[in-house]
Amino acid sequence: MKSSCSMALKEWAIICDAIEKGEQSALLRKGGIREEGGVFRIQERDFLLFPTFEHQNSGLLRSPWRERVSLSQPVPDRVIISLYAEVTKVLQVVDEDSLNKHFDRFIWNDNYLKIRFDFNPYDPLYLIILRAYRLAKRMDIPMLQEYSGCKSWVTFADPISLEGATPCMDDDSFNEMESVLIRDFKNS
Repeated sequence: MKSSCSMALKEWAIICDAIEKGEQSALLRKGGIREEGGVFRIQERDFLLFPTFEHQNSGLLRSPWRERVSLSQPVPDRVIISLYAEVTKVLQVVDEDSLNKHFDRFIWNDNYLKIRFDFNPYDPLYLIILRAYRLAKRMDIPMLQEYSGCKSWVTFADPISLEGATPCMDDDSFNEMESVLIRDFKNS
């Protein structure tokens, strides 16, 4: 792991919470509204996770996560950065059954999985497996205008230290989850 990072991927705050608690270690991505060509790309293989409240929807989550979701940023002009992630694998999802088979590995409900799979069916849907780490010190940073909007990636002016970061999921649990997802999605 490097010592600091300034690149961040925006993700629903509730998903960041699930990742931090070790209850999810994968993201789903298609194109972003303001992405170049409308297509999501992994710009970096490691990044911070930037919790966002934009588009967060409790109706697309399973219980008990549905009840935990907040639809507004607690302090509108601040953001708390507490996670760093390394992409271990990017898998293309070619059928909805593959997602449903692993329903219990995500906090999204079946409606969300269907929506993501069906949205722009000509664009590929990617499952991004993350090895996530809790930062030793949560960083409270100003929410700048350039961080807002429907874009996936933001770059901080000042790098955030990764010193002392610890895994969100123990090695055995992560390795088991990763190997099962790789096996099943490579065969889909």
